[in-house]
Amino acid sequence: METLNRELDPELGARIARADRPRDDAGTPPLTSGLPQIDALIGGGFPRGALCEICGPASSGRTSLGLSLLAQLTRAGDYVAWIDAADAFDPPSAEAAGVELERVLWVRAPDPMAALRCGERVLETEGFGLVGLDLSNAAVRIPEAAWLRLTRRVAGKHLPLLLLSDERLAGPRATLALEMVPGDARFTGTPRLLEPLEPLSFVLRGMLSRVTERLVLRGLASGPIDLAFELCGGARDHRRIGVAAPTRDHRVLLRLVVQALESQPPEAPIEAIALSTVGRVPRSDQLDLFRNPGPDPAEIDRTLAELEALCGPGQVGAPAVVDDNHPCAFELKPFSPDTGATRVESDTLVADRPENPGAYGRFAVRALRPPVRAEVQLRGGQPGRIRSAVACGEVLGVAGPWRTTGRWWSEEGRFALDHFDIQVSDGTILRLCFDWIARSWQIDAIYD
Repeated sequence: METLNRELDPELGARIARADRPRDDAGTPPLTSGLPQIDALIGGGFPRGALCEICGPASSGRTSLGLSLLAQLTRAGDYVAWIDAADAFDPPSAEAAGVELERVLWVRAPDPMAALRCGERVLETEGFGLVGLDLSNAAVRIPEAAWLRLTRRVAGKHLPLLLLSDERLAGPRATLALEMVPGDARFTGTPRLLEPLEPLSFVLRGMLSRVTERLVLRGLASGPIDLAFELCGGARDHRRIGVAAPTRDHRVLLRLVVQALESQPPEAPIEAIALSTVGRVPRSDQLDLFRNPGPDPAEIDRTLAELEALCGPGQVGAPAVVDDNHPCAFELKPFSPDTGATRVESDTLVADRPENPGAYGRFAVRALRPPVRAEVQLRGGQPGRIRSAVACGEVLGVAGPWRTTGRWWSEEGRFALDHFDIQVSDGTILRLCFDWIARSWQIDAIYD
């Protein structure tokens, strides 16, 4: 399918409705975006150790700017974390922008509040060059205390905390705020902690602290935790809480236990508790002295375990593009920073690639999962007017269709899709799809 591009260079100044510049007192060089016009506008780049917000409506370029930053960092050998409450990250689009996906930790948070908690946890883990927080379409009011905790976590770090949103969310807590506006396109081809768990967590903290102290004296670390509860009425509740890697930190174990109880509370009041674990030899790794320091292996294992407890199994990992014709196909692989062999690239490959593909103005894709149903009026065989929860209005520009088919051998998985890139009169630029099997129109992505 042909790509959708913008002429960013001559019009970039008009796209930034407002830029609140940071104070020049950080003492460390800012993180450049790879787009000279934006870097000049905000005083050289995004300040480190600060919360930076990029806001604007759909198709204003927020995601494209975010992917440009990811491309800059991952191509330099850094690891980045992208916490996605909107579930809009599109691995093929990120790869096309120059992002090295194996260096991205993608956290698919179930809701904005869980995303904020994930952000706090990732900021506690050293070794990331940027933490991104995508809260676009957030339909809840975020308390001021949450922004205060995040700004305290990022203060003093050698990285920016990047926030994507539809409108200003962080307010004065954001050191830098960019407000984006749409422009013309050119077509070229977990719940809160339950109150009854508070006294229980106090008891568990003491038990876990004593267990880890005994393990440390023996040179061991804690493996999976076995909990047995005697409940009122004579019932019993036994559960095993896994850990990603052996740990000696009782605070990490306590968070894992509380999160497990939070997601599945006991069915009756607890009368007695028994706790046990198996001692394991701690993991050790030698980091490469000639590469950018990544996350500590033991620390990242603990972080991944807590993120999965918050977001659910299979929602945390490194994004990957799969060999599949379906435009929405992707894969989530285990995130495992390489601490051994040094990556080597041939001179030919490096010379053939642009220094930063994101700097060329290619529009990024924000996936819609699941796709949004739409009503479409055709004019001359092409979409002429659209009505949906995402965009409504006259179609000003259209490219396509491009037909993709596949998985014909599977009754449930087969697909036949016609895709159109369209610009709507309300300013939205999106990817419209006609499903020949379901005989329905749907929107599966927005260009942003």
